[in-house]
Parts: sequence; structure tokens; C-alpha cells
Amino acid sequence: MAPKALQSATLKGNASATALKAAAAATLTDAGGYLNSNATMKLSSGLANKTMLPNKNVTMLKSIDTIWDEEPDDQKMYEQRKKLKSLAGRVDRMAGVFEEETRARQEQRTLMDELHDEQMKRIDEIGEELDQAMAELAAYIVEFMRRFRKELHDTFSALFSELQEQVELLKPRLAALEARGRVLQDGIEEERKERQRQYAQILDPVKVQIEKLEQGLIREQQIRQTRAAFIQQSMEQAVEALEQSVDTEFAARRQRQTFCEEEWTREADRLEKRHDVVVGSCEKCLEGLEEDANQEHDARINHQDPVVEVLTKFLNDFHADVEEKALQG
Repeated sequence: MAPKALQSATLKGNASATALKAAAAATLTDAGGYLNSNATMKLSSGLANKTMLPNKNVTMLKSIDTIWDEEPDDQKMYEQRKKLKSLAGRVDRMAGVFEEETRARQEQRTLMDELHDEQMKRIDEIGEELDQAMAELAAYIVEFMRRFRKELHDTFSALFSELQEQVELLKPRLAALEARGRVLQDGIEEERKERQRQYAQILDPVKVQIEKLEQGLIREQQIRQTRAAFIQQSMEQAVEALEQSVDTEFAARRQRQTFCEEEWTREADRLEKRHDVVVGSCEKCLEGLEEDANQEHDARINHQDPVVEVLTKFLNDFHADVEEKALQG
């Protein structure tokens, strides 16, 4: 019921707002209202036409005629006075127009105040309708919450009763499980004690052996450290003795090197002299051999020429004989 009342109030408010907008638009149109928020206020065409009627004086004042002295001789001054007279008439007409515009603005302001009052009344009525709708909505919400809480309480009671029934059904099984758990805990405790006893029987001898091994290891480390110190000392002594022997050997080798250099120098001089003697002897031998070779060469040439001639003649005869046989055959 409350949502329907709220919807009805909303529709009424929308209808009232629409009616107010239409009335304001009509009033502004009749009074020559605003075109927009930045436009200036203008008179309607009817008011403007009434203001500009030639036979009706809106100021209800008589026009003041200024009498100027005629000076036909000064044409320029006459024209100025004529323009001033025309300007005075225009000023009088503008005063009437301004007064009419002031009156129209006053009427428009009055209409706007009345429209504002009407809108404020409608707003107050809409506010009262909204307050009534909100009160109905609050009552509906309270009723809904009361009904929902009652249903929630009933549902909770039913579910809690069902849960208690299921717990009562499960209690025997839980008691049996607890008994089994206690038995299992006792068995585990007994097993733990038994294993501790067995571990003690097995590990105590091992611990004794480990202690003995540790003592033996300590003694072995001490022996190794003593032996390492002795070896280090022996190595240092051996290194020192080796350095001394190396120095002695180095000095002896340096002396031997000096002696060898002197001996090699003497031997080189001796070999150089012997080389000169050998070279002279070789040159003499070569000269003798060369002379013998030349003599033998000349002798062979003198003996080989007849033999070559005989062989050449034999080859030529043999070749001629072969050709002759070939022609005959």
C-alpha cells in the first residue's frame, strides 16, 4: 500500500510542476517576458503599438513648443534651431515611452511575485504530500522489519531445534570416538615409553664407544700435531742446509766456469792456428789434384776421339745396311 501512495504522490507532484511551468510560460508570454536567462525584458507587441499611437499621449503632458525668433538673414542658425526643436519633441516622446516601460516592468514584477507565491504554495503542498508518503513508507518499512524479524526468529528456532536433535543423535558416536581416542592415547604413550627404553638400550653402548673414539681422536690429533711440528722443523733445517749447499755449488761452478772460459780461449787460439795450417795444406792438395785432373782430362780426350769416330762410322754403316735390306725385302 505504501509504494502505491508514494507513486501517487510523485505523479501529483509532477502534474503540479508541469501546471506551474505552463502558467509561468503563459504569464511571461503575456507580459513580454524573458527569452532566456541572459536576455533583457522587452514589452509585448501590443504594448509597443499602444505606446507608438499618434493620437494618444501616454505621458498625459502637453508638448512644450519653443518659439524662436526668425532670422531670415542667418540661415545656418535657423537650421540649428529647427534641429533643436525636433530634438525636444523626440525627447518628450521618449519620456512617455520610458514611463510606459516602467509601468510594464512594475506589472511584470507583480505577476512574477504572484507566480512565485503560487509556486511556493505548490511546493509546500508537495512537501506535505512527500512527508505523508515518507511516513507511510516508514510505517511500511517498520511492518516489513517486524515481519522479517519474526520469520527470522521462527526459522532460527526451527533450525536450532533440528541442530540439537542431530547433536543428541551424534552424542553416542562422539562418546565412542572419545573412548577410542583415550585408548589410542594410552597405547601411544606406552609405545613411546617402550621405544625410549629400547633406544636407551641400543644407544648407551654406542655413546660409550663414541666417547672412546673421541678420546682416541684427540690423542691422534695431538700426535699428528707433534709430528707435524717435528716435520716442519726438519724441513726448515733441510732447506737451510740445501741453501748452503746451493751457495757452495754456485761458487764452485762460477770458478769452474771461469777456468773453462780461459781454457776454451786457449783452445780456440790453438784451433784457429791449426785451421790456418790445415787450410794451407788443403789448398796445396787441391792445386795438385786439379793439375792431375786436368792432365787426365786431356789424356782421355786424346784417346777417346778415334774410338768415337770408329763407333760413328759403324753406326752409319749399320743404318745404311738396315735401310738397304728393308728396300730389298
